[in-house]
Amino acid sequence: MAQEHRLGVLDWWMWEAPLTVLAGTFGGLFAWALAAAVVHRAGGAVRRLVPPLVFIGALVALALVHFSWLGTPYALGTISDGACADDNVPPWWPGWLPA
Repeated sequence: MAQEHRLGVLDWWMWEAPLTVLAGTFGGLFAWALAAAVVHRAGGAVRRLVPPLVFIGALVALALVHFSWLGTPYALGTISDGACADDNVPPWWPGWLPA
């Protein structure tokens, strides 16, 4: 019988989601501000399009780093009990995401 893991206040998985949201927020806003500062003298279309595109690109980059570094919490997002193959990559994991 598998032992159930209960989250505690000091457990990493309890703080991982809020810290990820904070990192994404500040990282995306920093990228937005940097892009806005660079194109502040450009034309109207460039000023309106570049910062949002940089913001989205920064969030995509952060998501890829997050998945390649942390992956998913144990036993979450799988149909089974969380058991993975020897390479520790679940069978449903998309091939284009780093593992």
